[in-house]
Amino acid sequence: MFETIIEQVAAITVTEFVGVISGLLAVWLSIKNRVLAWPIFIICYVSYALLSWEARLLPSIGMNAIFVGLSGYGWIQWSKSEDSKEAAGKIVKAPKTAWMKIVLVCLLSTAAFGSLFGHYGAYLPYIDAFAASVALSAQWMLGRHYIETWVLWIISDLVYIGLWSAQAYWPTVGLFVVFVILAIKGLKDWKQQLEKGKEVN
Repeated sequence: MFETIIEQVAAITVTEFVGVISGLLAVWLSIKNRVLAWPIFIICYVSYALLSWEARLLPSIGMNAIFVGLSGYGWIQWSKSEDSKEAAGKIVKAPKTAWMKIVLVCLLSTAAFGSLFGHYGAYLPYIDAFAASVALSAQWMLGRHYIETWVLWIISDLVYIGLWSAQAYWPTVGLFVVFVILAIKGLKDWKQQLEKGKEVN
């Protein structure tokens, strides 16, 4: 396995490299509540749409395409500040109605897209569709400053670790492991800010 990891790192493509670096930077900036996170997210999602095509993770292609649009939404939402470097809005808890909608959307989209892409030779389509659905919900929650966004990111990232590991995309597996660590940090940092009742600076 160690030799395989070395071979994968040596063979990393420009697309995967750009996706890994931009992904790490974007998540770090989002933890810090920086508006710059959103254009960098877009670079990451375009890179991973291309990589998902290569890996036959078809629901993930659609997910990353939608992420580009959601990143535009997040960019607008977070730009409503006098200081263009900082995000407007306080961190809040998601209302129960939002959770009900998220659970329903995740269940329906997992079933629908898992079935659809399964007919086109997608790799583990239902698992991929579930991870994509949870990640899309997390991205929407991030744009609205819901603290639970980090919980959904952790769930989605753990599933993606399994999916990318199964196809030996080790640099991307490493990226998602770091994503989990960063999401845990994000949850901790945002929880502290929520308890203080202050905006993140």
